[in-house]
Amino acid sequence: MQVSVIIPTHSRIEMLHRAILSVKQQTYRDVEIVVVDDASTDETPEFIRKLQKDIPNLRYLRNEVSLGACGARNRGIREASGHYIALLDDDDEYLPTALEDLINAYESDDYSFVCADLKIITKKGNRISSKPGLINLERILWINNATMCMVTERTKILAVGAFDETLTAAQDYDLWVRLIHRFGAAKRLKKVLYTYHQEHEAVRITTVSSKRFKGYFENYKKHKALMSYRQRAYQLYRLRKLLGHKITIGKFIKMVPLRYYPLELNDLIMEHTKVYYYLTKFFKW
Repeated sequence: MQVSVIIPTHSRIEMLHRAILSVKQQTYRDVEIVVVDDASTDETPEFIRKLQKDIPNLRYLRNEVSLGACGARNRGIREASGHYIALLDDDDEYLPTALEDLINAYESDDYSFVCADLKIITKKGNRISSKPGLINLERILWINNATMCMVTERTKILAVGAFDETLTAAQDYDLWVRLIHRFGAAKRLKKVLYTYHQEHEAVRITTVSSKRFKGYFENYKKHKALMSYRQRAYQLYRLRKLLGHKITIGKFIKMVPLRYYPLELNDLIMEHTKVYYYLTKFFKW
C-alpha cells in the first residue's frame, strides 16, 4: 500500500533536497512525496519543479500565507493519496530502510502508530536516542518517548483531528497522546531509522526555543485529566526546568519518579559539564 511522506518546508532548499533524496532512496517503493511549501521566499517553487522531472512521485503544495509547520503538515495529510502517512522535517533525513521497517512493524500488529529510534547530530557530536518498546497511554503521559520517524494510517490521524494548530509547541506530543488514547498502544522500534539534524544554525520549522515552555504547558493542561498525581508532578518538574528554575534535592526526590532518575541525571551532566564532549570522542555513532 502507498505511503505519503509529508515534508513541510520554508526557504531551505539545500536541506530540503537532502530530505527528498532520502525518501527517493527508500527500499519501500510505493511512496508519494508531498512537499508543503509554507510560503517560502526563496526559489523553492522553481527548485521543486526541476526535481519533479526526475521524481514523478513528488507532489508540491504551496501556502501563499504561512500556516506554520503543523498547518503545513495538516494540509499535506488532508491532500495525501497514500493509505499510510509518514512524517519528515525538511532538515532531517531517513535511513534507506525506514519506511519498509516501519510499515512492516505496523502491519504485524494492531498499533496506533509505529516509530523508531533516532541518530541526533549536534554541534557537540552525535548521539543515539533509543527508547524502544510498547508505548501505552500510561507511558506516554510521563514523557514524550515517541518520535517523528513514524507511520500510521491516514484515516487514524484524520479521526483524531491531526495536529492541533492552536498549540504553541509540543504538537507532536499532543498528537501521540490522542492517537494512543483513541486507538491503543504504539510501538517504538529498537532501530535507528532517522537522522535528526541539530548542528545547523537555521531555526527548525517545527519549533522556536522561546515557545517551548508555553507549548508544553498548553499540552499539560490539555491532557492533565488523563494523568495520575505522580505524572502531573513530573510534568510540572520538567516545565520548571524549561523555565530555568533552580531544582532543590527535595523537589527532585518529590517530583521525579525513580525510573526517570537516570534520564534527569544524564540531562544535568550534558547541560552543566563537558563530559558529553569527551564521550563523543570515544563513541562515533
